[in-house]
Amino acid sequence: MMDSQKQEEQVSGAFSSQSVVFDELTNSNVMEVEYRGIIRTHVQQFILSGESMLELNCGTGLDAVFFARKGLKVHATDNAPGMLEQLKQKVMSQALEDKITYERCSFNQLSLKENPVAQFDHVFSDYGGLNCAEDIASVIRQIDPYLKSGGMAHLVLIAPLCLWEWVTVFKGKFRFAFRRLTKKGLKSHLEGHYFNTYYYSPASIRKAFGKRYTLMQLRSLGCFMPPTFNDYFPARHPRLFKLLKQTELALNTTWPFNRTGDLFIISMKKKH
Repeated sequence: MMDSQKQEEQVSGAFSSQSVVFDELTNSNVMEVEYRGIIRTHVQQFILSGESMLELNCGTGLDAVFFARKGLKVHATDNAPGMLEQLKQKVMSQALEDKITYERCSFNQLSLKENPVAQFDHVFSDYGGLNCAEDIASVIRQIDPYLKSGGMAHLVLIAPLCLWEWVTVFKGKFRFAFRRLTKKGLKSHLEGHYFNTYYYSPASIRKAFGKRYTLMQLRSLGCFMPPTFNDYFPARHPRLFKLLKQTELALNTTWPFNRTGDLFIISMKKKH
């Protein structure tokens, strides 16, 4: 198992290296754009203009800018200096200094030195950043003091049960098909850096939050729609994709479909 400090250094280095092309890669992937839209719509049903949000692994600030423009005051954190530099440029060029603050901070050691408020109405982490955490329960414990009573945490993680990957077993790709079921971290590679990715079930996330939190909604992404590595699918099969998307939006918050997919988003509310 990779040393935790080395893991952080590798993850930070990988995403710093990718920061200058991150937006281009994200916006050119049709499926990622689709999923980000669903994620943002999901979160929007729980937020009010004027509320505050702490974002973990904010990356280049794509979501921070979006929610700031929806009226939230966002404190964005990331441990990759390159990502924060891209966010800084967005904040300055779009005159969002009164809406977005930011600082370098690891979610494994969540200690905000530039915290603009005592506690936040929402904590948000998008697109599997927390899958780089070896101990997700520890991260969730560190979130709790920064969340108001009645506040909500919205976490988007890469799911362990992806049916789209399972069907590749018929192509003989047994290792790929069941790779997410590993109990240990799965070796990942990005921009010349190697680090571990850990897969957590929705049930394990609920357990980590404990009895002081209530599940408000669990939603899958990619139960019916193809995962991000199949971004060519909508162009090649437009009618089928339209049908799959309609089916997903109709069923992705209901059991058992909300527990299988490429990703899932879980919203937990802290009791008063």
